[in-house]
Amino acid sequence: MGSPAVALAVSRRLEAFAEALESRGIDVPAAIGTGRLALLDAHESLERISGGGRLDAGRFRSVVGDVLDRATSAAPRGRPRIYGEIVDVLWGADHPEAAIELEGWWNELGDLRSFTLLCGYDMARFSRSTDADRFRAVCQGHSHVRPTERFPLGGPQDHLLREVVALQQRAQALEREIERREHAEAALRRAEEEVQRLRRSLETLPAPEISPGGSP
Repeated sequence: MGSPAVALAVSRRLEAFAEALESRGIDVPAAIGTGRLALLDAHESLERISGGGRLDAGRFRSVVGDVLDRATSAAPRGRPRIYGEIVDVLWGADHPEAAIELEGWWNELGDLRSFTLLCGYDMARFSRSTDADRFRAVCQGHSHVRPTERFPLGGPQDHLLREVVALQQRAQALEREIERREHAEAALRRAEEEVQRLRRSLETLPAPEISPGGSP
C-alpha cells in the first residue's frame, strides 16, 4: 500500500475492501493501526458529521480533517485516496439535496487539502425520470464520471461508440414513452372531468312527472 487510503462505506463494502487488500498480501489490521488505512462505516460517519438532524459543515471538516491528518502523518509523501459512500446513503434515505450539499463540501475541502476522492453511487437511486436534473448536478460536481461496471470500458473504440448510441436510443425511447404516458394521463383526466360535469348536469334536471294512473 503506497498511498494512505480511507473508505467511508457501508459495512459490506468495507468487508470487501479488507478482503481485497488481504488477498494482495496487505496486513489490514497493521495498516489501520498505523493510520495508513481507515475503514469507516458510512452510517456512523454520517451521524458524526450531523448535528440536530442536519449536516454540519464544521463537523464534516473536523471529522474528515482528523482522518486526513492521521493518514498524512502515516505516509507524508503519499497522496491520500478516499472512497466515500455517505452521499449514496443520504440519497438512499431520500435526502438528495443534502447529498449534493455534501459533494460541495468535499470540493471545498479539496481546495484546501491534497487528496484524491472517489464517490460511489448506486445507479438504482436515479431510476425516476424526475431524478435527471439532480443526477446532472452530481455529475457536474465531479471532475471525472465513470459508468457502472456493466458498461464495457475496454475493447475497440467502435464497440464503445455502439454502446453509447444504444444507450442514447434507449434514453430517447424512454423519453417518448414518458411523453405518451403523460398525454394519455392528461386525456384520462379530461374524460373524468367531463363525466363528472355530465353527472352534475343530470343531477340538476327536474324529476319526471308520473300521473296517478301510471300513464305519462
